[in-house]
Amino acid sequence: MADVTHAELDAKLATSSARVERRFELIETSVDMRVEAIDTKLTAGLSSMELLLARKFAEFDATLQKSTADTVKWVAGIVMGLGVIGISLMTFLLNNVPPKTPPPPPAPVVIYAQPAQAPAPPVTQP
Repeated sequence: MADVTHAELDAKLATSSARVERRFELIETSVDMRVEAIDTKLTAGLSSMELLLARKFAEFDATLQKSTADTVKWVAGIVMGLGVIGISLMTFLLNNVPPKTPPPPPAPVVIYAQPAQAPAPPVTQP
């Protein structure tokens, strides 16, 4: 083997170091492009998810408001119906129940004296 001089070794190390640095730069550029692509995809995906969530929450809010309005409508209708039925029932019962009056006093017992009969004429016998 031939002896390598200090200058040759430095030149080989510089060349090797330049190649490694160039490779690192290529790898760094590739990684940066991939990270930017992932970042772009994530940003687009997150914005579309935000829009989807906003739309779903708006639909849910509209459904909830409609359900609340329907519930209030039905409850009010049932309460009014029960009120009408109750008032009608009370009116019917109060109109058809005889009033509670004390019983009339019994009629006085009147005793008439019988007129005295005239004495019968004597019967004559033949």
